[in-house]
Amino acid sequence: MKSRIRISFDEINFFWVVWDNTSKKLIKNPTKDDLSGTKLKSYNKTNICPLCREEDNITDNSILYPGNACHGIDKNGKNTEEWICANHRRRNYQRYDPESNHNIIKSLRDCRKGNSKDPRKILGYNCEDLTEKWLGAERLAVKYDKYSRLILDHGPITKHIFITIDGKLIDLYAKVPQTKGISYNPKSCIWNQNIQKEHGKKFDILIIYCLSENEKMIERIYIFPVSEILDVSSIGICKNPKDSHGNPKITWYERFHITDIEIIKKVNDIWKEIIKNDKS
Repeated sequence: MKSRIRISFDEINFFWVVWDNTSKKLIKNPTKDDLSGTKLKSYNKTNICPLCREEDNITDNSILYPGNACHGIDKNGKNTEEWICANHRRRNYQRYDPESNHNIIKSLRDCRKGNSKDPRKILGYNCEDLTEKWLGAERLAVKYDKYSRLILDHGPITKHIFITIDGKLIDLYAKVPQTKGISYNPKSCIWNQNIQKEHGKKFDILIIYCLSENEKMIERIYIFPVSEILDVSSIGICKNPKDSHGNPKITWYERFHITDIEIIKKVNDIWKEIIKNDKS
């Protein structure tokens, strides 16, 4: 004897599983044969993926059961209230979610070909290009044609560049950099950068480029050893920090502010060439 069990998400969305009393097993993915004899002898609108119905491609994998019932996903990469099968969820995730491997690789290709219209992606791409040209750190995004899920964004620095960080003269040679570019917010007078995603990556130093309001110039450069940002989720760099009395204030991140005029000049010369080529 077999019995069907109805499992409900809400009043509209529900599906069936089958209890086989002979074998004492719950069939979580019932086929037509499993459903036979349970008074549920055919597929119906309430336990079949609606996208499979639209495509007229109904199979056993179209049945919505625990583990195969997923929220839909819209063109903005957001979950919908509709329930669909796992196959369509995976397909639409790759198609619509901006963080999917497919869209990340496509975005990278668009940047290289000059087809991208997202200013944030263009900025990130250009800043990685700047690090490669300045420090000789190979961009693995280009080498592997992707950047999602990579533990490293750059290869090791190949040039001997001596720079003062936190009062110490350091040679950047062989260190693995991570790059961030921050647009300036004129309303708050702050360069703000979320760095939570970087905690899952491996690098020795985090380079932050603070851009001018029109993004035509690198106003500041900060280089943080990875040990200094392990417990930091975001960095907000004030243009003119002041204490509660309105007096100039020295903040912790200023220890990692690169003030060498020659370095700033060289970086800006490279930056001007990058954005010039980007627009040409």
